[in-house]
Amino acid sequence: LQTTIFCISHEIPLLLKFCNRIGIMKDGEMVEILTLNRNRKKVTIENTPINPYTKSLFQAFELDSLI
Repeated sequence: LQTTIFCISHEIPLLLKFCNRIGIMKDGEMVEILTLNRNRKKVTIENTPINPYTKSLFQAFELDSLI
């Protein structure tokens, strides 16, 4: 369908379910864009998060295994 939906949320697990890419913003600036790879039951991140803020967000939701 070539459709783009812009979703703003602090809930990383929700975004992992619905998005192909996640942009991480801090203090009004984009610090990182993560690209998700969807396999049957598993979501992996194609590019390794390098920003400490991104890592802290994933740790806050106990998603350390993804980074």
